[in-house]
Amino acid sequence: MLKKSVVVALVGLLILGLASVAIAAPGGMWRGNSNRASVNNGNVRPLITQLNLSDEQYNKIQGIHNNYFEKLQSIRNDIFTKVSEIRTLILQKNPDEKAIEAKQKEVDEIRSQMADLKQKKSDEINKVLTEEQLEKLNSLRGSGRGAGTGMGMGKGVGRGRGICGNCGLNTNLNK
Repeated sequence: MLKKSVVVALVGLLILGLASVAIAAPGGMWRGNSNRASVNNGNVRPLITQLNLSDEQYNKIQGIHNNYFEKLQSIRNDIFTKVSEIRTLILQKNPDEKAIEAKQKEVDEIRSQMADLKQKKSDEINKVLTEEQLEKLNSLRGSGRGAGTGMGMGKGVGRGRGICGNCGLNTNLNK
């Protein structure tokens, strides 16, 4: 029974590892969709033409992004460390299931903190945009992950990553 649990846990970690590599790659799982507004490596410059951002708005958004980058990077590092600790626990000769579960709860709590921080970042950026820009941003997003209908996490299901991944531009019009 214990061997079966270890095998299932290892297979799960392998799948999570492969999925994280796929998602972490540029464009994530949604590569090549040029119909959506996007940013390149955290640069919000492409949105200036699509949302007609003023220089002041652009600078504020870039500042917000930079402010949250270090905080989010620190949380990502914490998650990486905890996941590595879980792997070490799983690969022990006699894995302690309770210790593994406790460590997984820590990871879940850290991920929740990260989601909250991303939402705060998104909310701050949304305050910089006008109502017209928010509506335009919503139309640029279209369907899919983080938007209305379609595949992925829609508006009612979860926060999603917004149109530009980690830049924080999320079009939650229900302020």
